[in-house]
Amino acid sequence: MGAIVLSVFLGASLTQAAVFVQFNPADPSVGPFPSDFLTVPDSNQKTGIRVNMPLPDCKAQPSSCFELGLVNTFDGFNVNPRFRIKFSARVDVNTLRDGIYYVTLENKTNDEVGVNRIGQVMKVNKLFYDPLTDSAYGKPNDQMDQHRRYALVVTDAVKDMSGAPILPDPAFSNCVVTPGGDYCRQLSQLVTSFGSSTFPGRIVSATSFTTLSATSFMERAHDALAGVKPTITRVAKIFNFQDIASWQYRSHNRVSPVGYIDTNLPTKDIYGIGRIGFGTFTSPDFRDEKGFIADPPTLAPVSVPAKTNEIAFEIFYPVFPAPPGGYPVVIAGHGFGDHRLGIPLAWAPQLNALGFAVIASTFVGYGSGPLGQVVVKEKNGTVTQLPSGGRSSDVDGNGIIDDYEGCPVKGALRTRDCIRQSAFDTMSLIRGIRNGIDLDGDGKVDLDSKQMYFLGHTAGGVYGSIVLALEPDVIAGAYQEAGSPVYDMLRQSSVLAPLLTDIVLAGHTPSLLNKGASFDENYVYRDLPTRVNDVPGAVELQDFFELGEWITMPSDPAAWATHFSTSPLPGKPTKPMLYQMAWGDITIPNPSVSGLIRSANGQENTRYYRNDFARAVFPYLRQDPVAFSAYLDNDPEKAIAVAAANMIGYFFLTGGKVIYDVNDLMWTVYGANIWEKPFALTETTNYIQ
Repeated sequence: MGAIVLSVFLGASLTQAAVFVQFNPADPSVGPFPSDFLTVPDSNQKTGIRVNMPLPDCKAQPSSCFELGLVNTFDGFNVNPRFRIKFSARVDVNTLRDGIYYVTLENKTNDEVGVNRIGQVMKVNKLFYDPLTDSAYGKPNDQMDQHRRYALVVTDAVKDMSGAPILPDPAFSNCVVTPGGDYCRQLSQLVTSFGSSTFPGRIVSATSFTTLSATSFMERAHDALAGVKPTITRVAKIFNFQDIASWQYRSHNRVSPVGYIDTNLPTKDIYGIGRIGFGTFTSPDFRDEKGFIADPPTLAPVSVPAKTNEIAFEIFYPVFPAPPGGYPVVIAGHGFGDHRLGIPLAWAPQLNALGFAVIASTFVGYGSGPLGQVVVKEKNGTVTQLPSGGRSSDVDGNGIIDDYEGCPVKGALRTRDCIRQSAFDTMSLIRGIRNGIDLDGDGKVDLDSKQMYFLGHTAGGVYGSIVLALEPDVIAGAYQEAGSPVYDMLRQSSVLAPLLTDIVLAGHTPSLLNKGASFDENYVYRDLPTRVNDVPGAVELQDFFELGEWITMPSDPAAWATHFSTSPLPGKPTKPMLYQMAWGDITIPNPSVSGLIRSANGQENTRYYRNDFARAVFPYLRQDPVAFSAYLDNDPEKAIAVAAANMIGYFFLTGGKVIYDVNDLMWTVYGANIWEKPFALTETTNYIQ
C-alpha cells in the first residue's frame, strides 16, 4: 500500500472547507497521542526509552507537574491508553469507530508470550468527542501487552459533517513523505508497511508508542524476597470456637482521648470452624516515610529494605484433625472498608467444612487504628484481649481515624503503593507458610504449603492479582466483585466515587471540581455510541483520571490479570481462576468487574449471582449485593453465601479444574436458578431499584 498512501499525501490539497487531522506529536494536546515522540533514550529501561512529557507552569499547576513527573520515570505509556486526536473542524462522530485503529507492533522484550500478535488490528471503544476543541478520545477495544510498541492510525473512513473524507495535515505528509529525524523516518517506514487491506480507508494520520513495563518493579522485588524468612509469632492461645461465648472487634477510631467502635462478631449458626489461632508475621516495608514507593529504572536491581512491619493474622482451622503435611489453606484477601475479621470470617465456615484452613491479615490502611483490639470472652468467663492489627491512622490530624484514611498518599497516586505493599505483605505471609507455621506448638506444621489458594473480595482481588501472577506456589484463585481498571471502578461507583473527591481530587491545584463540591467527568461506558461532551470541565477530569490510571497501572489488575493464564510471566505457571460477580452491584459496578475479567480472558470461568432474580422472590434482600458472602441476616442470604463458598471451595478442591453448578442448592429456597454462566460480559450497571 506504500505507493498508494504516499500518492494520497502528495496529492492532497487542503481547501478552505477541508477537515484534516492535526499533527504535532510534540504537543500532547494535539497529537495524535500517545506518541514515542514524547520519550528520550534510556539504556536503564527495558524498552530502551523513558517518557518525557512536557511540564506545565509548575507554579500555576503544581499537581500536574507532580503527576507528570511520576510518569516521566516510566519506560512507556499506559497499557490501556486513551488516545487523543484533534481535528481542524467538526467531524461526523458516528464515523470515528470505523476510522481509528490500534495496530500491534513488536514487543521490546522476550519476557512473556503476550496477548497480542504482530500486525493485529484493534478497534477502538469508549469514544468521546469534545466539540470545543474538535478532539476525539477513546480506548483500545482489546487488552494490550506491556513493553510493546503499537501504532495509532487514523483513516479517511472518518468523515466531516458533509460526508467528505478527512485529509492529512501537511505536517504529517511531510513527516512521512520526506522524513527528517528518527521519529519521522520510523513513522514513514511504519505507514508504508501496512497492506492495502489493513484498514477500510486510506491513512491520513498515525503515530507509534510503547507501553510501560508495568510488572517490572514487583517482579524484581519478588525475586529479592526469596531470601526473606518472616518471623512468625503466636499471640495468646489457640481458641476452640465452640468455647467462645462472645467476641468483639474494637475499632480504634479516635486518637485523643482514645476511642473505639465495637462490632460484635458472630458465634451463632457458625459451623465448620474448629479453632482460631492468632499470630503476627514480619514483612519488609518498601514505602518511604510518606507511604510512597519510587519506581527505579526497569533494569535496575531491587533490594529488600531493612524496615519491616509486624502484621497480625488469624487462622481458622477445620473441626477435624489436620492431614499429614497440614491443612490445605486459603489465603483470604478482604476488600475496601473491611479487615481481617470481616469477610474472611464469613468465608471460613464453609471453607473449613470442606477441609481448608483460612488465613487472613489486614490490607494496608484499613482495620482502623493501631490500638484496636479483638476481645474474646469464653464460656468459662475468661476474657482475652488481642491486638486487632489495625493499619490505619489519623492522616489529616482531626483526631478521628476514618475509613480509608490509612493510605496517606493523596492525589493521582491514590492507593497504588498501599496496594503494592499489601501484595508484599501477602507474599511474606506465603513465605511464612512455606517455611512452616506451627501456632499450636505441637511440632507439626499447621498449613500445607503445597496446597495454597487465594480468595479476594473487591480490593482483595486488586493486590491479589499481583500475588497470583508472581507466586508460583499458589495453585488457583477466586475473586468476588473485584474490578479493573481501579480508576474506572471508583468513577463508576455511586458509593466509592465520593472518595475520589476526598482522596484523589482533594487539594488538586487548580481545582478540577466542576459540580460544586463534587465532579462529573461525563464517563463513557463500552460499546455505546460516541458521546459528545456537554459538561464543562469534563475533559480536564478525564485527562486527570487517565493520568492517574497511567500512574497506578503498576498496581492495577489491568496489567496483572493477563498473566494468570494468557501470558504468564517468565518462569511462572498458569493460574486457574474463578470469578463471581453480583448483578447490579452498586459499590463495585458490573462494568468494572467485567473489565478485570476481560483483562484475564476469564469469561468462561465467570458466574453471576443474579441479585435481580433473588430480589424478585424476596424483595427485602439488599439492593447492593457487594458483600453477598457476608450478608447472613436471613435464610435466603445465607443460601447465597453458602452456595458461593461451596462453588469456590470445590473449585479449589479440584485444583481449579471444575466449577460446580450450585443452583440445586438454590431451588429449595428460591425455586429458580440464581447463579448463571454469562453469555457475554455485561457492560451496563444493571442497578436494581
